[in-house]
Amino acid sequence: MTLRHSLAGLIPRSIAMRIKYAGQTFYRLRTGNKKINTNYKYKCLSKPGTHVFYGYYDISPFNLKTDEIIYNTLVEAEDKLHLLCTTLSSGEEREFAETRAWNWQQGCRLRWMPDNNREVIFNDFDGNDYFTRIVNIDTKEERTVFAPLYDISHDGRYGLSIDFERLGEKRPGYGYTCRHYVESDHNLAEEGIELVDIVEGTKRIVLTYRDIQHIEGCNTGNLKNNYINHLSFSPSGRMFLFFWLTADESWHKAFLLVHDLKTNETKLLENTEKVSHYVWQDDENIICTAANEKHQWHYYNYNLPSGKKTLLNPSVLNVDGHPSIYNTDTLLTDTYPDLMGFQRLYLANKVDGGYKEILKVYSDCRAEGEKRTDLHPRLDRNKKIVCVDSNQHRFRTMIFISLC
Repeated sequence: MTLRHSLAGLIPRSIAMRIKYAGQTFYRLRTGNKKINTNYKYKCLSKPGTHVFYGYYDISPFNLKTDEIIYNTLVEAEDKLHLLCTTLSSGEEREFAETRAWNWQQGCRLRWMPDNNREVIFNDFDGNDYFTRIVNIDTKEERTVFAPLYDISHDGRYGLSIDFERLGEKRPGYGYTCRHYVESDHNLAEEGIELVDIVEGTKRIVLTYRDIQHIEGCNTGNLKNNYINHLSFSPSGRMFLFFWLTADESWHKAFLLVHDLKTNETKLLENTEKVSHYVWQDDENIICTAANEKHQWHYYNYNLPSGKKTLLNPSVLNVDGHPSIYNTDTLLTDTYPDLMGFQRLYLANKVDGGYKEILKVYSDCRAEGEKRTDLHPRLDRNKKIVCVDSNQHRFRTMIFISLC
């Protein structure tokens, strides 16, 4: 039982967090643990009185052709993100846009446009609607897409869109809350996942809530309790994965499904354990973290052609994390804070007990819930640098670690 659970209901949460923070501080002073612990070279990107972060782990801030990175900053007491580009070698930076459509866990889904090292794409809100902006960071020229996008295909042609306001209501920290979400009883079954043609400016619904509920093994009862999250195109763009979730306060359900855009078929890969994080190995294999009802976490490989589910390195990969493919045999992943507040970033072999810790960093426990700071590790194009988000000094900071 954690300190948080043991104090729950006995004293106010704010006081419990102060006690926990004081205990963690005492532990660091007694043991000599620094807030940042690593044997690798690293540097921090921070700004006084400002949160500096990128967002989720499934997209990268690194430019494919230059040594530039893009990221978000949030000045305390403001409600809009400032979007910046920095050249790593020189430290030169410039702000190129602002946005009101953002959240603490995934930012505004900011990323570089594929095969274009001068344009970036991100979501925004104009006071009436959510939409997507594509901005040239040098000229500030821009074009818009009439829907907010969760993911885009690797060729930049297509995007996937969902109701971000519903997501913000059901899963705070992942959707948008620029307006109050109002659920429509008669339209919900017809809503769902939209495929957006970024070039042609068209969109169509490829899966509705009703469609998903009718898939064998996916009927969870009242649609009002369901929502969709974590959409990700396969490397070829032919398929995408998504999570089908319930908003239960206790043990919510989280199913993993894959939809084939060519055949229009949807395959359920997991509905027994609760999936959490994902990465495409290739078009035929997905690696996912999942927990059973005993809250035991594992990493699994799901093979699409065979439907086979394979357990990965259980001696090491036994806590939830945010995985990326480091090489054919190795994953880069992380952990949530332990009792003393330390998160870990490490490399793990997918089969045997191979393990190498890259970073141990303190996470300020006073930022919790949707404002917590997960590491969300992201690799550069050559897999020589990994960057993480951190809040060891209350305000968010990006840490860049050289792996070689």
